[in-house]
Amino acid sequence: MSTIDDVLIVGAGVIGLTTAVSLAEAGVGVRIWTRERPEDTTSAVAGAIWGRGPGVQEPRERIAAWSGATVGVLNELAERPGTGVRVAEGLEATREPGASAGAADGAPGARDDLPPGYVDR
Repeated sequence: MSTIDDVLIVGAGVIGLTTAVSLAEAGVGVRIWTRERPEDTTSAVAGAIWGRGPGVQEPRERIAAWSGATVGVLNELAERPGTGVRVAEGLEATREPGASAGAADGAPGARDDLPPGYVDR
């Protein structure tokens, strides 16, 4: 099995920086090339919805672990002034059984009650 010595990340938006931090924490050498400074990217002002996307349902145990780790980091960042991370409530609902990927599974404040006519999976 080979090991990775160094990685070049192209872009300093949320995906590039998150990837760089994750790799660096794993002991990989990281260099970032970017056209814009992080504060000048769309990521600095964009909102996001946390959770796995439609159709991403397996491997469920690994997804649950990844999701739990992610929400833990996001909540930690939301508690630190200046990170720009805020947690807001939302509702995931669908009228089609099986259409929901269960993005809210494990999210703080997740509830099972839905408006009439909607299903959770």
